[in-house]
Amino acid sequence: MSKAEPIVTEPVRQAAAGAAQAPRGHLTEAAYRHVKSLILDGRVKPGERLDVNHIIAKLTTSRQPVMTALRRLAGEGFVDITPQSGCRVSLPNRHTIGDFFRAFAAIEGVSAEIAAERAAPDTLPKLIDINEKIGELGRQHSLSAAKRGERYRRLNQRFHRYIHDMGRSGLISVLSESFWDKADFYIASTLGLSPFATRIDTSYQEHQEIISAIRLRRGDEARRLMEAHIRAFASTTDH
Repeated sequence: MSKAEPIVTEPVRQAAAGAAQAPRGHLTEAAYRHVKSLILDGRVKPGERLDVNHIIAKLTTSRQPVMTALRRLAGEGFVDITPQSGCRVSLPNRHTIGDFFRAFAAIEGVSAEIAAERAAPDTLPKLIDINEKIGELGRQHSLSAAKRGERYRRLNQRFHRYIHDMGRSGLISVLSESFWDKADFYIASTLGLSPFATRIDTSYQEHQEIISAIRLRRGDEARRLMEAHIRAFASTTDH
């Protein structure tokens, strides 16, 4: 089965290296990925100012691609740009977050249902392997909560994106792709990275149940379990 590789946010050093050598369009993309990683990894908190001059120096680029990247992030709801004041990481309100997760749970549920209906049997081992890596991460207590949270976030996105690939629905993949980084941002913006670390074992078990439903071709059950999984994670933001 043909499928796209899961997208993983690039480390800052890769963004900087790419920016130093890339054409202008790639400079903007490198700046976009760099700033987004600052936000999603919790290095710049909601409401905090983004130092544009520091970003320019970090990526050894000019002002234009950085500002183009920031305008793109503003359009996606990650950044607020105020004329004569600067750029800050957005501060979402509770209603926005709640509405978002209701829609997100529905889309991910449909994705799991379609995967149960369409997935080729030889695709299951990779999904199981990704989840086993999540299980192993849950036992790595020597890592800080922030580091475990960051690694879990990346593995979790791989898990869910692979389910999209298994379902072979381009429409659902496109819709869901636009939600994933926003979901992580909303969780991190309310509680930091710690919820990712504290729910690793629970998420691993919930993933196991979803895998079982997909393997048994139980689409309704896969959808229900996935929706419950997303809602359970979203409930950590309701405080």
